[in-house]
Amino acid sequence: WTEKDLTPLLQASAFNPFVAEPHLARAQILLQMKRFDDAAHAAHQGLDLLCQWATPWDKRMPLHAWLAWARCLIFQANLKEWPTTHGGLESLGAIDSTMRTRPLNTSRHLQD
Repeated sequence: WTEKDLTPLLQASAFNPFVAEPHLARAQILLQMKRFDDAAHAAHQGLDLLCQWATPWDKRMPLHAWLAWARCLIFQANLKEWPTTHGGLESLGAIDSTMRTRPLNTSRHLQD
């Protein structure tokens, strides 16, 4: 990912200031770029909008799923880690440190 990839999401947020999803998509890309502080900020913006409006613009997932995803993005940004494999993506889901029973899986294999 590059800065150029973030431009359409920034434009979408500017044209639609009440829509949360572009902020969350941007947060995910920023996490992949290891820009954890920027990712946390973008995810917080998205979460705040979801909480203010109590409905997502993108109805492919229900509100509670968008809220959980936003909180997951914030949690991972605060931990300053993001998986680099799809095995690692499968181990995402925690939104609080008490929910974590093991480190984030960053491979295709389960950790012992």
